Amino acid sequence: MEMLRDFHDELSNNNHDTIGNRDALFLMSEDAQTGQSVSFSSSGSTDYQGSEAQQWCTNFYESLVLSNSERSAIASVDTSIRENKNGLNGDKIFFLSKAEATNSDYGLGSSSSKIATYQDEIVDWWLRSTGSSLLDSVSKVNHWGEIGDSYSNVSLAARPADIRLRLPQALMS
Repeated sequence: MEMLRDFHDELSNNNHDTIGNRDALFLMSEDAQTGQSVSFSSSGSTDYQGSEAQQWCTNFYESLVLSNSERSAIASVDTSIRENKNGLNGDKIFFLSKAEATNSDYGLGSSSSKIATYQDEIVDWWLRSTGSSLLDSVSKVNHWGEIGDSYSNVSLAARPADIRLRLPQALMS
């Protein structure tokens, strides 16, 4: 999967990501996988659970050409208890939260590290966290690589943010 960036070497000394997956690789799409065409929620909801954004990620995962052993190496992630309606509930591919998008252990400490392009054009892309400055908004990364907010019914780019490969299974595939 050349579209994915491997941040394994940049993980903490404990060799696990921030949501508890020991011995897992953190992979993120190098660039946006769409132009400004994904609505977070056309109804205006700011909840990631059940959103069009979550469905886009599910459809993206299902469209990947992977063997059964490769699919079994991708760990499901559940953060729903900690993050409520913007958490993950067994998701395998998803948009980053605001905290994950600013995590230097993931290689995303600087603004320039968050800039994404689609067909050589810099694009704004969705996060899954509720926005903080606009009522009824969702967080995004803008074309300068800074975290901002956007209304959820606006269309932005999708950057399938997060895949966690279980190392032993991934190495055997």
